Amino acid sequence: EDKKHIIQKQSVLMLLSIFLLLIGGFTYLIFRPHTLVMFSWLKFINCESLFPQRTFNSDSKVIEFFIYSLPDGFWILSFLIAISLLWKRKRTCFYIYSTPYTLVSILFEVFQKYEIIPGTFDFADIVVLLIFHGIGILIYEFIILEVSYEKQKLD
Repeated sequence: EDKKHIIQKQSVLMLLSIFLLLIGGFTYLIFRPHTLVMFSWLKFINCESLFPQRTFNSDSKVIEFFIYSLPDGFWILSFLIAISLLWKRKRTCFYIYSTPYTLVSILFEVFQKYEIIPGTFDFADIVVLLIFHGIGILIYEFIILEVSYEKQKLD
């Protein structure tokens, strides 16, 4: 019974990781301009028509936040959950693999500010990345490690 409970927790976390990845991806596919370089693969596989671009004129900062900043947070958290499941009881490995991912994401944002890479710098993106990185660490420290130690006790 306990092993089943542990497997369920891990499965829920993996599904959450996949869900966050998909939500972030579909937000980009539906609401971001397909002229972005990252969408060149849609043209290549001739699937651009499957994801018609939704454009809107809105002065709402909340909507802009959901479209432009939140997907990055979802992707960071998705990655951190997946990495935490991979490195369940190896805290050092988790941090070695998770921290650079977030730092590189922040660095990309800074590079946009100084026009080293194309894009629009937004400080909110950095804040979102840091918040979701923190959430990922909390999930690892208080859920993943707990599940791993529960499993270790049962083995």
